[in-house]
Amino acid sequence: MADIKSLSLIAPAKINPFLEVSKKRNDGYHDIVTVMQTVSLYDEIELTADTEFISVTVENHPDLSDDNNIVYDAIKKFFEFSELKSCASAVIKKNIPISAGLGGGSADAAAVLKGLNCLYGNILSENELLTIGKSLGADVPFCIKGGSAVAKGIGELLLPCPPLSECFIVIAISGKKESTASMYAKLDESGERKIISEDMFVGALSKGDLKMIGKLMYNAFSFVNATDKRIEDTFSSYGALGSCVSGSGPSFIGLFDDEKKAIGAKNALLSLGINAYAVTPVIA
Repeated sequence: MADIKSLSLIAPAKINPFLEVSKKRNDGYHDIVTVMQTVSLYDEIELTADTEFISVTVENHPDLSDDNNIVYDAIKKFFEFSELKSCASAVIKKNIPISAGLGGGSADAAAVLKGLNCLYGNILSENELLTIGKSLGADVPFCIKGGSAVAKGIGELLLPCPPLSECFIVIAISGKKESTASMYAKLDESGERKIISEDMFVGALSKGDLKMIGKLMYNAFSFVNATDKRIEDTFSSYGALGSCVSGSGPSFIGLFDDEKKAIGAKNALLSLGINAYAVTPVIA
């Protein structure tokens, strides 16, 4: 076992600049195709190994502590899978908005799995960590790998993908999160949608063509997720190259090629009482 007993970790949020949903499968899930990208909005985690019992404390959201948190399950499954007779504790400061389509819980679980593996001498391979991650949630495997990827299936099948070019992204959150299941149900009832091939989007990423990337930004949940017109107007007035929902909402993301424009849009949204962040892509 490694001599280090604790680690300070950061867990980056993810965005979906492209997301298509196919028909419902026989198992009740939906096949999706999405492009995911980690960004510079982080939760902070203090992880300690060799504790007497598993504990998870969320400093600024105590209702999400202990077994109400996916991190609790991540710690438990790490020790079950590795067959180590030990426990760990995590103290989390949430900076990623909760239930916003930004993968905050999945990011925390992924960071803790990687952190525990480091503390115990990297006894598990990345594939083994991905196996644990898949059992926790569809976004966790991506958060373990980080950077950018095309995700298929229910989100667990990861394929290489060029990262977003140097750019600035504004995340705006307005309204409350509806359950993911209810969003999929609404989508099933919505009928025909505009279909954009992920190949077109990935092709624009390969070329680093921000204007084309902006034009091709797409999320099927936009059809059932009412956009706050104030967000649309602000993105437009500050020169966003494109925008769409992230995940199943309620976050909206705007793509900018200029930092001043992005910060201006963020500040304008904040002045309207809309939670907003200006971030950049995080390359794995």
